[in-house]
Amino acid sequence: MKESFSRAWRFTMMWEGGGKVHTVPGDPGGTTKWGIAQVFHPTVDVRNLTEHQAQQIARREYWDKCRCDDLPYPIDVLVWDAAFNMGVGRGAKFLQRSLRSLGYYRVNAANGRPWQVDGDIGPGTLGETKMALASGDDNLRTLLREFQLHRIRFYNRRIANSPSQVKFITGWLNRSFALLIEIGIKELDEPY
Repeated sequence: MKESFSRAWRFTMMWEGGGKVHTVPGDPGGTTKWGIAQVFHPTVDVRNLTEHQAQQIARREYWDKCRCDDLPYPIDVLVWDAAFNMGVGRGAKFLQRSLRSLGYYRVNAANGRPWQVDGDIGPGTLGETKMALASGDDNLRTLLREFQLHRIRFYNRRIANSPSQVKFITGWLNRSFALLIEIGIKELDEPY
């Protein structure tokens, strides 16, 4: 297991309530423990879920599906947390769209066809990520910034479509910015 899974798990659990069983009014997941929501896991006894069991579920359903073991740090942690918070497809799409903003993930060199923003992290997304990051720290900072901007835009759309969700915005934004600090990004832009 990649070391960054443990780091990602610790960070995400700070925002998901850890081992506390809780039900937040308005949260579509219903009763949750270790970030595992009963509504989305009807065959799991969430109330009696151990941390180890939760890690196995989370690793299988989020980390592995996003191929985080194949992504470089800190992109793996960023994609993982978005996937855990919003779904695997969104975490992957945010990465793909962020790569496009840097001029990557446009045309598949093997067949000349455009890459599709499909929410699936496959060889194309992995290769384009590695190429983008090989170009230096400026690309990494831009990629991280673009990723988090896609995340924040998603939250805004979610609230626009379901105004009752506005009560979660402060926590969502705090989580987004805390994640940047967690992975060592203190500022996203050049000083004025």
